[in-house]
Amino acid sequence: MQYCRKGRYFFKWIFIDKQVTKSYFLLRIKNGQFAYEDLLQMVEEKLERINLLYQQSGLPDAPDVHKAENILVQIRESFYNYNAF
Repeated sequence: MQYCRKGRYFFKWIFIDKQVTKSYFLLRIKNGQFAYEDLLQMVEEKLERINLLYQQSGLPDAPDVHKAENILVQIRESFYNYNAF
């Protein structure tokens, strides 16, 4: 359990670091440090990358709601059975 806690903190720091990086990037945009055309190019590149990854992914077009509900029920049952004692 301790390893999981350490992992959670590790991921929390990565999330915070990415938040700071994104905030800094947005401030640079707000301050006019990028040309409008450069920003449009960045957006276009990101959209192309997203579309490529979407095509390559094995994910279904829609989630299997029945399967997700069954998993949720199993998690809840496991949680309540574990915490019942």
